[in-house]
Amino acid sequence: CDLGDELPLQDDRPFLPHWMGVLMPAIGSLGVLDLTLPGTHDTLTYDLSSAVSQGANGIASSCLSACLHAANGAGLCAIGRAVRPQARTQRLTVVEQLDAGIRFLDIRAVYTAPSGPGGCLLGHRRDWYGLHFLQTRKPLRVYLGQIAAWMRAHPQELIVMWVSYHGDAEAIGTDQYPRHIGQSERAK
Repeated sequence: CDLGDELPLQDDRPFLPHWMGVLMPAIGSLGVLDLTLPGTHDTLTYDLSSAVSQGANGIASSCLSACLHAANGAGLCAIGRAVRPQARTQRLTVVEQLDAGIRFLDIRAVYTAPSGPGGCLLGHRRDWYGLHFLQTRKPLRVYLGQIAAWMRAHPQELIVMWVSYHGDAEAIGTDQYPRHIGQSERAK
C-alpha cells in the first residue's frame, strides 16, 4: 500500500496517542480482525495493592486462597508486599499505556473486598477489582472511567478490551460467578 503524501505524519500532535486516526486512510476500511493491535498483559498490575485477592488466580485450592485473603483482613499483609514485585507486569498507568499506542487491554477482574493502607482488607463491602494474584488498589470502575475519558479525548482511536473474571478455580456451574448475583439471576 503506497499512501505517499496521504498520511498527515507531520502533525503537531505526538504520533502514538493518535496512531489509528493518523493511519485511518490505510486502515479505515479494515475490520477489527484484520488489524494487529499492540497490547499489554495484565494491564492494571501497575497499581496492585498488597491484598491477596479472594479467589486469587493461580492458587489451586480455593481454601488456600480464602486463607490468604483472610490473612490480609487480619492485618497480615506481608505476603502481598512480598509477592507484589513478581505480580506486577506493567509500570505505566492505563492512560500512559494508551498514550504509548497500546490498543488491546487485558483486564482481569474479581469481585472482592477493598484493601486499605498497607494492603490490608477493609470491612466486608465488596466491589469489582483488577487482579493478578493481588487486587488493585482501586475498584475496577475507576480504571474503566479513565479509559472512557481517554476514549472521549481520542475519538478516532479504537480500544479492544479482554475482560475476564477470575475467582474460585474449584467452582463449577453458577458457583463460578460472584455471590452477589441473586437467586433469580442464577435460575435463568
